[in-house]
Amino acid sequence: MSNSPDLNINNEIIQKINELTELLAKREHIDYAHLDPSQNKSVTLQELEIINQQKEEEIKVLDKAWMNFEEDLFGVVQMSMQEKNQLHTFYMNKHKTDKNRRAGQRSAGVWRAN
Repeated sequence: MSNSPDLNINNEIIQKINELTELLAKREHIDYAHLDPSQNKSVTLQELEIINQQKEEEIKVLDKAWMNFEEDLFGVVQMSMQEKNQLHTFYMNKHKTDKNRRAGQRSAGVWRAN
């Protein structure tokens, strides 16, 4: 079986899901008790600035990964809708053809007097 564009897109989405999962697994939760100056007098402004900058970078990376994933997934949803619409068109055409054929078979019968 050759690599179809749909298969490649699906693999790309799976890869992006894996990347998002890895990013979420690496994400570190903040221990606010340790960083709250009212509870920990040894916390410094520099420490808070560094953690704040790390969180800003984390947010940018997660946001970018999410936007890329969302864009690709939206494209797959659009393709699936187009496929569904095409299948519906095929179904309706087939239904009309079969209906016309049955009507033609009924009218093609020969009438015979008893």
